[in-house]
Amino acid sequence: MNIIKLCFGCIIFSILFSCSQDDECSPPISEYDIIDIVSQVSKSSTIPDGITPLSTSILSTGESVDWNEFVIELTSIKHFLSSIDKDRPRSFDLSLISKAYACSGIPPFTKEKIASINIISNYDYSAALPAGSSLNEVFDVVWNNLEFRRNSNTGEIIPYNLDEFNELTPTAGNLIQVRLNQAPTLSFNHEFIIEYTHVDGESFSLLTPLVTFN
Repeated sequence: MNIIKLCFGCIIFSILFSCSQDDECSPPISEYDIIDIVSQVSKSSTIPDGITPLSTSILSTGESVDWNEFVIELTSIKHFLSSIDKDRPRSFDLSLISKAYACSGIPPFTKEKIASINIISNYDYSAALPAGSSLNEVFDVVWNNLEFRRNSNTGEIIPYNLDEFNELTPTAGNLIQVRLNQAPTLSFNHEFIIEYTHVDGESFSLLTPLVTFN
């Protein structure tokens, strides 16, 4: 019986010790703040499935692209506010037992919400959408790690256009990919201005490179 108790004690000590080491068990990561948004223009022929982001390739300077393969990707630059228990001295207590079963830590999170993303062009897109008009209705959100609507018969996703997406007030921080749902009819050269705003009023303004559509 003493041998069994001794072995049990060794096991508990091993668990506590292993999860008290920073190099063995990553401490839970806590809240982050979004300090910047960066954009990238890419191309993709992938059909969105609502499960994974589109597979894309970055457009080179001066490279033309089919309008229905053009993708704008928005990525958040994050600053982590704290890391729970990271700098706290370690001690052997019962709370470490629960930590032993959660060494991977708490997933990163933010409280920030998106109020609006608006895209406009410096060039006439169509007769109904002259330069300076909002193009939200012709850009579909094809990835944002959200629950997409689906066709009840085929199961295919039904993307939200940007106006519909804004109405959801989605959580910020996730990769956003948007793709055109309508071809330009006047100019085939476009620079897109992206105005990105959080609910707390924080805003970012981005300009894409000049893009030529085939």
